[in-house]
Amino acid sequence: MKKTIINVVCTAMFFCSVKLVSAQNHLTTNPSFELGKKGWYFDAKDGVADLVTDNVHGGKTALKLASVEGKGVKFFYSRPEEQALVFKAGKSYQLKVWVKVLVPTRHIDLRVYASSGFKESEDITVSIKGKTLKANEWQQITFDFKGKDYEKGKFAIGVNLGEVIFDDVELLEL
Repeated sequence: MKKTIINVVCTAMFFCSVKLVSAQNHLTTNPSFELGKKGWYFDAKDGVADLVTDNVHGGKTALKLASVEGKGVKFFYSRPEEQALVFKAGKSYQLKVWVKVLVPTRHIDLRVYASSGFKESEDITVSIKGKTLKANEWQQITFDFKGKDYEKGKFAIGVNLGEVIFDDVELLEL
């Protein structure tokens, strides 16, 4: 009887560990900005893109983006040369990010695309309207998408006319 219980427990532990592995964050480089800009590309041109140490969701650092009127969306990008992302056609993925809207924003854009052979018509895109986000409160937004065959994929997250802090980014294969 003891042997049967041990086998059942070991089998259950194995399946639990398999589930955890399948939900692993595919962003292996700096998903919470604790290493500064490592793994990410953003600049302060035409708006604000700064690392901040106050108002963070987790850890000690987060990213603040602010878009300027008339300049369009202010983005930050995953860097394919520092964190290679492979998206496979037909596979299901989920991008999660914690956001804190400091001043009202028009919308937040989430985009996935190939880093080589870029064609805007092949973007996988969603916009979260600013009206649906609560000001001065951390909330997680998620973006479910089906992959395309992007051997060197990347994603971008942007703010259109607003000021938002981002932290704890996750990319999961479902």
